[in-house]
Amino acid sequence: MADVFELYHRDSEKVVLKVNANDPLTVALHPYVSSDMEYITVTRGNKHTLTVVKKDGKTFSFNWGEGGYTLISENLETLKRKVISFIENDNHILLEWNDSQPVEATIFYNHNYKLWQLTLRGRGRLCAHWWSKDATSWEDMATEVIPYVHACGWEHYIATTGIDCWGAIL
Repeated sequence: MADVFELYHRDSEKVVLKVNANDPLTVALHPYVSSDMEYITVTRGNKHTLTVVKKDGKTFSFNWGEGGYTLISENLETLKRKVISFIENDNHILLEWNDSQPVEATIFYNHNYKLWQLTLRGRGRLCAHWWSKDATSWEDMATEVIPYVHACGWEHYIATTGIDCWGAIL
């Protein structure tokens, strides 16, 4: 997706992407964008608003997360999935996180999703999750989460549910 989106701006409240869909072939290859899109802004936190800014300055937006969601077309659902994937997987930016220093970070294998999971906790209600599609062990996961958490090491423990967990030494 790096041929369609590029990271333009990032702060604790939002991520702004530049849309590079200036020719019909790019739009044909990525039909979830249109050639009149200039930027996409996604808010960070528990409630998200995705705003498309067109080249003429007009906008439209939709919401999801805490507090509800906007019903959108399948094409906009695809745009949302692609934008989230580009932000979180290609640029290692968690939308639920505000880039503050975590007070706790935990790795464990989530048997419900059948994926390794990172959980970050901050002050107050701040919490974010990231799931690996590639990790096959906690060591793989500890390597993958380096962009999200800078741990001095990891301590193994058994959760009250009986699962193996590794807590970051921050």
